[in-house]
Amino acid sequence: MLQNEKESPLEIDENQKVFLDFLEADWEKTLTNNPLFATYTGDKRFNDKINPNTIDQF
Repeated sequence: MLQNEKESPLEIDENQKVFLDFLEADWEKTLTNNPLFATYTGDKRFNDKINPNTIDQF
């Protein structure tokens, strides 16, 4: 048997939790640093951080 019989497939050990926490923090950092990407993925929290693209900027 490939899976340990004592462990449910839904149980997460400490190493997995640390890794998942890292992934979550990295994802949040990505969204914070890239508000346009965040909006593209459906997260509207950073819409106020998107710089307007106007002709005056050029």
